[in-house]
Amino acid sequence: MALITALLVVALASVAAVSLTSSHQLDMRRAQTSQNFGQAQLHAASLEALAAEMLLEIGVDEEMALEQLDDDCRTQPLSFEIDGAGVQARLEDLHCRINLNNLLDAEDEETEQAFISLVDALNREYGEVSLDAADLIDALRAWADPEVEEDWYSRQDPPYRPGNRRLASAGELVMVRGMTAEAYQALSRYVTALPAQGTRFNAFLAPERLREAYDLPPPAEMDPDEYGLGDYAQLEVLIEQDDRLYQQCSMIHIPSGDIVMRRLRGCDG
Repeated sequence: MALITALLVVALASVAAVSLTSSHQLDMRRAQTSQNFGQAQLHAASLEALAAEMLLEIGVDEEMALEQLDDDCRTQPLSFEIDGAGVQARLEDLHCRINLNNLLDAEDEETEQAFISLVDALNREYGEVSLDAADLIDALRAWADPEVEEDWYSRQDPPYRPGNRRLASAGELVMVRGMTAEAYQALSRYVTALPAQGTRFNAFLAPERLREAYDLPPPAEMDPDEYGLGDYAQLEVLIEQDDRLYQQCSMIHIPSGDIVMRRLRGCDG
């Protein structure tokens, strides 16, 4: 009997020791993950400050803007290593996309027609895209209007309420009646949601598909001095450390250098 008791005590002690070791290892991994996340946040914050300073300089120099931005209105990716982490950063002039919040103004016929033309082109190209652009614009305006209540949203599973305000991000469009996740994937590269209405479109540097949607002449027939950098730019940061990927997407107001939006994920498109 004494031998059985002794064996049970040893077994229980062994289980406890293994449990304590596993718990300690888990705590160490959690601490390392938290430390890496904190370092990534610091790196991203430093890149935001550097980008804001760079954008302010580019914003007053149209020639420099043309040199820095490629055909997609983006800078070339900047890649480097710091403190053992691989870092990649890229800037984009968001005025080369259609501002969805401009569609809330029924008098902005130029943006409305360009959006309809863009959706029609995507409908033809992608089998999974079948959108009625005019109906979607109406639904978007109703979504943002605080005086309009649609019961369609309350009948979804799960139910939710419309925003009753301007879009805070382009991805919010997926929640608007008439939009699907598959259609948004095709659309996301060409749209944004700036925190203002009536923003201008960078016609000179915009992607070819949007130039077609706006029915614009070739860049060679346009005056680049009329299409400098807009007021809002996007900074995408990717940081890889210890096989973990940290992503951050920030929107920068160029004239003030303020960060007006920050998301801990990759940028749309």
